[in-house]
Amino acid sequence: RVPAEKLNEPDIRQIYGSAYQLNVSIQLRNISTKTIAAQYALQGPVGLPLEDVENARKYRDIKVGFLDEAGAVSAELLTASALVKDVQKERVEEWSKPIQYAGVDVQFFAALIVPTGDQVARQSFATITPTVVTQDAESERSDISLELKSPEFEIPADGLVQHDFQIFLGPKSQELLVQFNADTIIDYGWFGSISKFMVVLLRTFHGWGIHYGIAIVMLTILVRGMMFPISRKQAVSSKKMKDLQPQLTAIREKHKDDKQKLAQAQMDLYREADFNPFAGCLPVFLQLPIFISLYQALNNWVDLRMASFLWIENLAAPDALFEMGFSLPFLGSDFNLLPLITIVLFYAQQKMFMPPPTTDEMAMQQKMMNFMMIFMGFLFYRVPAGLCVYFIASSAWGMSERKLLEYLPEKPVDPENLEKKKKKKEGGVFSKLMKQMQEAADMQEQIKRQNEANGGDNKGGAGSTKRRKK
Repeated sequence: RVPAEKLNEPDIRQIYGSAYQLNVSIQLRNISTKTIAAQYALQGPVGLPLEDVENARKYRDIKVGFLDEAGAVSAELLTASALVKDVQKERVEEWSKPIQYAGVDVQFFAALIVPTGDQVARQSFATITPTVVTQDAESERSDISLELKSPEFEIPADGLVQHDFQIFLGPKSQELLVQFNADTIIDYGWFGSISKFMVVLLRTFHGWGIHYGIAIVMLTILVRGMMFPISRKQAVSSKKMKDLQPQLTAIREKHKDDKQKLAQAQMDLYREADFNPFAGCLPVFLQLPIFISLYQALNNWVDLRMASFLWIENLAAPDALFEMGFSLPFLGSDFNLLPLITIVLFYAQQKMFMPPPTTDEMAMQQKMMNFMMIFMGFLFYRVPAGLCVYFIASSAWGMSERKLLEYLPEKPVDPENLEKKKKKKEGGVFSKLMKQMQEAADMQEQIKRQNEANGGDNKGGAGSTKRRKK
């Protein structure tokens, strides 16, 4: 129920959970002259529709929020494919703990039963049993539901027993679900706090009158801007690597037959040049949680559903420029342009950032990376368009940033600060690793020399024995 004075407010259905609420009462009256025992069973939600089945990453799931003694809610998830397997093996689990909610959800919508009353009254069901309503040829697309069986109770003669429930049938919006204490059905994955923060930022940008597509670009600029100091260090590291290439090539040529000496000479060169070959990997590792968080946000945030941008009709689904008229394995029947642009920019970044190969091994590694780009094209082909917008904006920013950094003057080197920096790095993880590798190489060299010396003595002894025998 929505207050009458609020009905004309914009986006009213995104504020009041009661706009998606049905109040259900079950009444059982005893018309006999004796006390009787009664029990009833409810069929849970059925037929929750699937959207964009071809590109969906999530189908129907059963979601149950269990209550502990402190009143906290913990969500239990059961997928359709897992339930079908359990039914076939006749090992379907029944739940009997107190619940806050129970129902079925899809990517952006949910249908939930919420018992009313205090925590004790919420022990409304003796058992909750997952059921398969209609099994599909692809088990993950099967229609699933719940059977909710009440505990046995007594109804006195000419008495009446009433149980009240709320039914939520609506979008999986944090603001709506929290009113039913059912927001735990939204799963943002490992980096949930980052995903929620991104949603807040995107919603803030959109609140300024900015389109969601532009808001994603603004989020990209904000993230890359915060990482600019790290990007600068990565650019310096890349330039250093290019400068060291002639010396590394000479070292490889000199010690091509001795891997231990080659590794030792490379480490000595890195130490003298104050160069950490692993420094360039840091931005990649820092962006990984952001990528995963944004992917989860786009997959779960209902506000992006059907949000258009340029030719894109839905930022939460592939851009689907046109239908090809035939279906390809792993790719589907739609032609998606944004993933192709994303992969082309990834490839251009790789060519721009990586130094030219100086050995056969490096050439082979770069060929493998080119193959990985093709593989990533298959993985990215059906991701949400909003995620591709982020990657395109991020790649364009990264390439422009790298070109800009080439023209920025390098900071003047202060010998005193450089010496302090080197002393500080001596206790760092990389320095310790280099030291351990150096000690291991020295130990191997020492063992090798001892073996050679022992082998020479043995040969000499054998020769002397032979002469004495003669």
